[in-house]
Amino acid sequence: MKISLKSTGFTPYHVRHRLLEWRGEIASRYLPQGKPFVLRRSTGFTLIEVLIAIVILSVSLLALAGLMATTSQNNSLGGHITEAVTFAQGQLEELRVASWAVGSNMDIGAHNSNITGSSGIPYALNWTVAQNLSGTIRTVTISVNWNDGVARTFTIVSAITQ
Repeated sequence: MKISLKSTGFTPYHVRHRLLEWRGEIASRYLPQGKPFVLRRSTGFTLIEVLIAIVILSVSLLALAGLMATTSQNNSLGGHITEAVTFAQGQLEELRVASWAVGSNMDIGAHNSNITGSSGIPYALNWTVAQNLSGTIRTVTISVNWNDGVARTFTIVSAITQ
């Protein structure tokens, strides 16, 4: 493109405008055609989003840790109750086959015994034998007491015939 400044009526403004048009034509040949280039938002995470996610994760992990502690306490309590029931049932079976003679475990009155469980907790086994009016039936009340941080008792009542 040839620009001449001869008496064609061009002023410096027109010359400058014409140069910019010429630059635009040249530049448009080398630039990609289509949509203009626009800065897009980054698809990563911001620092605030990461911090909020860490706080939420921390709170949920603390809740799970508390849940695990409660679950293990409940499991150990279930084991202690199972031992207590086993001891009471075993004592009841011994009393069913015992003689009713004076001085035996089936003698009327209160009796006791101490047993250590498999977890190392001592259990106090107490039983009371009472005579019914008929004389052929005795009522046995067996209580198992233990302390695993809280004093606990399991009681079983049965009637045994001679």
